[in-house]
Amino acid sequence: MFVDPLAEQTMTPYQYVTNNPIMFTDPTGMVQDDVYRREGDKFIWVRKNNENEGTKDHVGVFSMKNGEYVQDTDSDGNLKYEAKDIGEGILRNNISFTNSPKYYDVNGENQPSENDILDFAVKLQSMVKKEISGYALTDKAVGGEVKGMMIEPYKVKGSKWLPDYENNLTTSNSVRHLGRKAIGKPFSSLLGNNRYPSYHFHTHPDASAPSEPDMDAAAKNPLLDRFIINNRFQKLQYGKNGFFKNKK
Repeated sequence: MFVDPLAEQTMTPYQYVTNNPIMFTDPTGMVQDDVYRREGDKFIWVRKNNENEGTKDHVGVFSMKNGEYVQDTDSDGNLKYEAKDIGEGILRNNISFTNSPKYYDVNGENQPSENDILDFAVKLQSMVKKEISGYALTDKAVGGEVKGMMIEPYKVKGSKWLPDYENNLTTSNSVRHLGRKAIGKPFSSLLGNNRYPSYHFHTHPDASAPSEPDMDAAAKNPLLDRFIINNRFQKLQYGKNGFFKNKK
């Protein structure tokens, strides 16, 4: 018998199939993926996944059957998903990306990466049919490494700090934080030391160019880099005149 290699994360030295050998198999001995379902604007944790143990989470397609939620299957019997391979640590039970920003420490050990957050923003847009925006954050006004990511709410209602709004698939309401200037109250309490915007991002449901409001915002805040994350998961930088020639 061997100690589970992820005992520090699971808090038990023997984690085989989560003590449920009838429901799960575990050929790797590693932590299983989590499966969530959407209920309105919330993500609800359902179970550990039995298909693909690893370090990514998934959002399944569920229907109510006989008083309980059951994951849908296709004609071949394969489970259906709204989104797969979401970076570990982004979702948690009952999380909602409405009413307040969500902050993540990134690029460190046992943390999602910067690209995990950008990847998730595209998948979130596909699920909720709303444009998603946010900021990459550092602990320095100039030259700092990205250590935090903030996803802005795609819908706000009854917030103490933000006016009511709801994004659609082609426009988003983004708080215009300035480049090289620390984000202040009320959001600073979420951010720890990583209060300086490194760049702003927002998603597009296609490969379209920046809109007139996008370019106008870039012109008014020239010290802040701006990127569109499109449906091909491309990160494209733009400014007051559109996309840069050397796209990142």
